[in-house]
Amino acid sequence: GLRGWRSDPLLASLPSWTGTLVRTKEKLELSGGYTAEGPLTTERIQELEPEANFTNTDNTHGSVYYFADEGHVNPHEAVLALRQEAADNGVSFVTDERVVGLVRNKDNRVVGVKT
Repeated sequence: GLRGWRSDPLLASLPSWTGTLVRTKEKLELSGGYTAEGPLTTERIQELEPEANFTNTDNTHGSVYYFADEGHVNPHEAVLALRQEAADNGVSFVTDERVVGLVRNKDNRVVGVKT
């Protein structure tokens, strides 16, 4: 999900926050701080997405929920922003090198590469 992007000053402006409609027959269990509106009425679905075609909103076909904290990101813009932030924080980029392994710290986090 994109919810975490809202709190990051670098990333917050990158997504287009469109929200998402989801139909599920399963019981909706939210975790990680996500919120959803629903189950939605036909009127609310049409208000959120006039072109949506959920012809049956009773429980036999599943309930429809709206996740406002969803959207999409242009991957090119996201990579450029992350690369610039990394460079601003001292990361150096090497191109045209074959990576043969990863360098890990004592916590097993990747901190570099072997070329």
